[in-house]
Amino acid sequence: MRDAGLAGEDLIRKVLVLADDFDRAIANAPANLEGDAWFEGIAAIDRKLRLLLESEGVSAVEAAPGTPFDPREHEAVVSVPGTGRAEGEIVDEIRRGYRLRDRVIRPALVAVATAAEDDGAAGPIN
Repeated sequence: MRDAGLAGEDLIRKVLVLADDFDRAIANAPANLEGDAWFEGIAAIDRKLRLLLESEGVSAVEAAPGTPFDPREHEAVVSVPGTGRAEGEIVDEIRRGYRLRDRVIRPALVAVATAAEDDGAAGPIN
């Protein structure tokens, strides 16, 4: 028999996929839907979903641009040179990460700044 805690965590992971869908839908909503009752209803469902997750101890992992990369909470999927940010800072959050109480259950997928690539102006390397 499966541990009830693990079963609950598996269900939360599945619900997070729905939260991702809401994130994408809301982020890509056409501008002409601004103030539309149907769109406002979708946004209200998203808020209810977030409150439900929060009531179960789920919170988002901080991964805003400028946040230092932390391999315990973030998964770097791309390195971006020449951003003007310090090496190792997050440039963009690609997919939100989550923790359940004090444990990361899904790391945030992020783009991370790297040192600007040398353009070769210093001369050839021997």
